[in-house]
Amino acid sequence: MTDLHWHHHYSREFSKFDYFGNINAHKSLFYSILRERPKRVIEIGSGSGTMSVFLSYFVRKAVSIDNNPGVLENARMHNSKFKGKAEFIQADAFNIPFREKEFDVAFSQGFLEHFSREDIIRLIDEQLRVAEKAVISVPNNNLKEEGVGEELRMSKEQWEELLSKYRIIESKNYGRAALKLLLNKPGHYLAKITKK
Repeated sequence: MTDLHWHHHYSREFSKFDYFGNINAHKSLFYSILRERPKRVIEIGSGSGTMSVFLSYFVRKAVSIDNNPGVLENARMHNSKFKGKAEFIQADAFNIPFREKEFDVAFSQGFLEHFSREDIIRLIDEQLRVAEKAVISVPNNNLKEEGVGEELRMSKEQWEELLSKYRIIESKNYGRAALKLLLNKPGHYLAKITKK
């Protein structure tokens, strides 16, 4: 997907309902991050910006990087609208412009599935250079909603195999409560990892 398409995808302004709905849909991700009691977090791939905005209420420093200026503009608008204190920076996820272990947790949601297996490992290695732990959330092979661009949809077991070079602290599928009750198949995979 081109930069222009990503900007278009994330150009919609979130209402309070959208904001809280997004937070609720990914509460497993937030629980996983906040259980670490981090002081500094970095999001890889800003999207709407609302995840870093939410985390900025609980941490000393919340940074989000994206390579698309239009996506960052929209994320900054949400930061202002929802009174966050996150910082949004244009940067390359393969070359994050921060020192080693500058953050407690690096996280991404709906980002890694847009890359090859080899690039996913490169991206995670870079996240674990700047942070002690990485928490990733991706759509899994149960999610039937159409993705954005090309997406790698894998099972929990396939993700665990891909992540086997890391120490996996947490690995689970999660999803929206209503869909989980109807389908009994959560549509997202979450892993918390660190270096072995």
